[in-house]
Amino acid sequence: MFRFPLPGTMKLLLTLFIISVPLSAATAQQISVRKLWYGIYTVKESKEIPDPTSPTGTRYENTGVVGPRVNSSDIEREPRIYFGFGYRVDGSGTIEEIYMLPDANGNRRDEPAFRQTRSVRPGEENFIGWYTGNGESKGNPLGTWTFQLRQNGRVLVEHTFYLTDR
Repeated sequence: MFRFPLPGTMKLLLTLFIISVPLSAATAQQISVRKLWYGIYTVKESKEIPDPTSPTGTRYENTGVVGPRVNSSDIEREPRIYFGFGYRVDGSGTIEEIYMLPDANGNRRDEPAFRQTRSVRPGEENFIGWYTGNGESKGNPLGTWTFQLRQNGRVLVEHTFYLTDR
């Protein structure tokens, strides 16, 4: 047979419930990101990986990334250059990298051409970027490029680049 809890027990259960609600909300940690550099960067080693979700059909995993000496949002389309931005993470969890390439007229497109997720840790320094390959227009349209980092749909940081002809 069911018995109602004693009044003191009820207060204890209610108190435990009230305390646990903010704790469970706190476990979904907010991530913040600080931009370190932006522009054309260099890499020590680059590995090409087939990826059917990428607009070019491949993506690159790079190591030994060195940011530019001078930040720049204006990028001349040339063969074999890397451009993007470096960032530092405060917090841990999963972020989404968003790549918005220009439309046929070179205007900013708000719909991502490519996206991928990444797990991050506090203090981690990383980058988001693009490799121009042979520099041809396929996969490297001229115009406004925007790279974003998001957490649960919230934009943490973004940068816009302007890819131009030489």
